[in-house]
Amino acid sequence: MENTIVIQNYIPFQFEGTNRQDFLESVAKLLFKKGYVKETFFQSICKREEKYPTGIMLGDYGIAIPHTECEHIFKSSIVVTYSNNPIPFQSMENPKEVVPANIVLVLALKEPEDHLASLSKLMELLQQESIMKEIKLLKTSEELTNLIISHI
Repeated sequence: MENTIVIQNYIPFQFEGTNRQDFLESVAKLLFKKGYVKETFFQSICKREEKYPTGIMLGDYGIAIPHTECEHIFKSSIVVTYSNNPIPFQSMENPKEVVPANIVLVLALKEPEDHLASLSKLMELLQQESIMKEIKLLKTSEELTNLIISHI
């Protein structure tokens, strides 16, 4: 059975800074303003990222997929960020190492069963050499969002 991601709200998000905390706070404010998450989302995603880092190197790209528990979410969404300025995330393989993430996909998923399916599908997608070649040609978060949507 193929994993599918049934999320209607993909949100392209440009971020020009290089601070993980500032990035997560900006995303949390955006999602809160849209009514997608509770005020507790920011604190929760930061705590989870500290305890279970999500940075990983795939080819030439640093990628992070921060997420948190569904109790902090009203409406499911995925915030898609492609940045020329890498945002440092701790490595999921070795938390003492820093992954310079050019691609950050923030999962705000209301249903617990969506987490595993979404993570699995996104990782499967990002491990495809043909997709990574396409990503190298991108310049914006909106382009990355469209690429992800077209392959899911």
